[in-house]
Amino acid sequence: MSVRVEEPAREALAVEAAALSEAVSDPETSAGYADLSRALVDGEVGDPLLPPLERLLELTLRTGRVRRLHGPHAEAAAVRLYQATPAGRALGSSLSEVNDALAALHGRALDGVSFTSKGPGAYGLAIRTGDAQISLEITPEGIAVRDVSVGE
Repeated sequence: MSVRVEEPAREALAVEAAALSEAVSDPETSAGYADLSRALVDGEVGDPLLPPLERLLELTLRTGRVRRLHGPHAEAAAVRLYQATPAGRALGSSLSEVNDALAALHGRALDGVSFTSKGPGAYGLAIRTGDAQISLEITPEGIAVRDVSVGE
């Protein structure tokens, strides 16, 4: 599998991959980011470079660095690129599952909504109606349905 890289993200991400290549001390990791930088310039990232691409995208998007240094168009292109990666598609799939579960609440009056802490950076969200409850878990890795009960 390979992913195409849109022009607004090519240069920005190539610069970021090159900087990361210089910043890491592990020679193998450094070489991987250098290879990624070259692939980004060419506009196509092949399967072996997808894991470092996903890490680069997660880092630059989470920190806001791609937007801050390269602008909103580069950020939007980076988001679309992330969504085309295996990690991005998995996140999209889990969000579809969550949205499907939330659809069970459509038209019902809410009786309660509460957050709980599950540990550093991890939260639970419970949504209750008269005859339904959905429990979600929110972590830095994404959001997941933990429990759904309807009509019980």
